[in-house]
Amino acid sequence: MSNLQRLHNEKLQFKHPNWTGDESTEDAVLRMLVDKYKPLRSGTTQTAEERMRREPPKATPSSTPILGEPESETSLRAELEARIGAVEIKVDASSGGYQVKSTLAAPIRPTLTGSWATEPLLPSNPNHNPWDTTFKPPTEWTEAPSIKHASLVSTSTKKSGAGTGPEDPKQKREEREKVKKTKTAGRLGQAKEAMLDYRLGLKGGSAGDADRVGPGRVNPSSLKGWTSLVEDRIEKARKAGAFANVKGRGRPIVRSTEEQNPFIDREEFFMNRIVQRNGAAPIWVELQNELEEAVNSFRLVLMESWVRTASTSISADLPPPTADSLKLPSTEWITQYRNRSWESRELGYHTAAMKEINNLVRKYNGMAPYPVRRTPYTLDAEKARVYKEGVGLIMDALRQRGREGRISWYLGYPIAAKVPLLP
Repeated sequence: MSNLQRLHNEKLQFKHPNWTGDESTEDAVLRMLVDKYKPLRSGTTQTAEERMRREPPKATPSSTPILGEPESETSLRAELEARIGAVEIKVDASSGGYQVKSTLAAPIRPTLTGSWATEPLLPSNPNHNPWDTTFKPPTEWTEAPSIKHASLVSTSTKKSGAGTGPEDPKQKREEREKVKKTKTAGRLGQAKEAMLDYRLGLKGGSAGDADRVGPGRVNPSSLKGWTSLVEDRIEKARKAGAFANVKGRGRPIVRSTEEQNPFIDREEFFMNRIVQRNGAAPIWVELQNELEEAVNSFRLVLMESWVRTASTSISADLPPPTADSLKLPSTEWITQYRNRSWESRELGYHTAAMKEINNLVRKYNGMAPYPVRRTPYTLDAEKARVYKEGVGLIMDALRQRGREGRISWYLGYPIAAKVPLLP
């Protein structure tokens, strides 16, 4: 074999991957496209007359002689001569009669019923079963007969689609999809069981796991069987130590007031407790948490910006501190203090933030019950809240600036009592 042939064989060998028993994605997509969009005919369209002219039909020979043709006349003449030759006629001169004698075999006629439609072909026997009938070849048969004995098929192995033709492509496709879904469900069930065994510490399969539900396992068919299966799984988990670190073990059961509420059903109480323990909540509760987080974040940013701006502006005009004290403005004056440049500079951000918060409020009100709905937030109310609650933070910032020596000369602010400098 030359090198060229060897390379060609290797290319053909590794061109396609080995068949794994499943249809590849490319073949499946191509099959679905061909089923959905039938390919068009190739070539030119030919009518029936053109096809007949190109390939004229051929007459099949018939066993019945056709008059008018030389071959048929010859065969008919030969058959008549054979029949006439087989007939012998004897004439009796004394009586003037004749006797016809033929050497041809006499035709077989029905003897029991008189008609071949109801005449039994085999002799009847009341003790004979149909499946005991054997084939006996004729004496002139030289080859050994090829006989295939039928086997009894169990009704449980029959397909659910019995009654439809086996050549129906739709039925075949449904059967394939059904088998594929069954295999997929079996694999998922087996994976789930393996995951549970891994969590319980049962990593290795043993002979005692034969009663486990899953592919190839015995499935209990009664309530007693399921009870035994559940008890067995619980016992295996207990031996593996799955219940060794149960929360609240050895401690009194924690009771709640909702448990004693006669207006709450027992099922509703357990359902609410399960939901709460798993951290789940209704949609409007989650929106409420999101709204609270957005409002608190905006208020924190607004407070930090105002305290920083106010402390910087006020400290720029305070007298320098002495060795043991610092003169600060009064709290009433700081509460009424405003900075127009800061308000105009931060107006765009404040407006956009309030718009976003109010959008969350409208979304929350659309899902929350009526008693817990909220009114929209306003920028003026939030600023007034900051002006009132930020006085203490501004005073602390001024003291810090005094200790750091960042206080300039006093320009006429109303001075409160002398405040001692903190260490």
